[in-house]
Amino acid sequence: MSNKKNDFYHLMAEKGKLEKVYTTGIKAIVAGIPTIGASIDAIISSKQAEYKDKRIKELFYFLKASLDKVEKSKIDKEWVESEAFYDLLSAAIESSIKSRSTEKTKMNSMILSNVLTIENSRDYRPEEYLAILSELTTLECKVLLVVYNRFQAVQEENINDIELSRKAGWKEAIIAECGVDKEDLDFVMKRLERTGLVKEITGARLSYTGGEYYITGTLKKLMGYLKLNPIAEEIFQ
Repeated sequence: MSNKKNDFYHLMAEKGKLEKVYTTGIKAIVAGIPTIGASIDAIISSKQAEYKDKRIKELFYFLKASLDKVEKSKIDKEWVESEAFYDLLSAAIESSIKSRSTEKTKMNSMILSNVLTIENSRDYRPEEYLAILSELTTLECKVLLVVYNRFQAVQEENINDIELSRKAGWKEAIIAECGVDKEDLDFVMKRLERTGLVKEITGARLSYTGGEYYITGTLKKLMGYLKLNPIAEEIFQ
């Protein structure tokens, strides 16, 4: 019983401290953080806006680079003024702001460009593609492209899924090109799996203990959509 009372008093004491915090300015709180307070204040005061501005500029630079290679008559100006495009543009900006990943920003711009210049088949889901990309970290974007490119190199092989995964050599490529430790490889792939773009091969197989993956139809469609873009060679090298 006494322990519960102590926990309650401790909780109330912490709540009292927080109530004081709520009436204190952010700069004053940040200034009190030892050693790094000034650095964090600089980020909040100036760097935050600087990084945001930089990333938005990159998005529109790549969008311009893409549309510059398209016949002007093929750009759907009416669609630009639609509410649906507003949602896509907002999603692309938000996604790009959240990450320093140049790969992600390029892909966001390519999706926007495609929406404006190609027939929007029901086979493609640009709004959902932007949502998926928004979830990915800088490392995950790089890993995703490495995995896709490695599987593309062996797509014609007439072998089973486990052998195909091994022959693709995606694990070695990720370690070499993305700087991921072998011990962290499964962690990164599990995070990617939640997007539905890759899946681990499961089921009882002779001498198979797990850890091999395949790229899903969703990833193939996403990449196929991006490849319709005139600057696709900058992503798929």
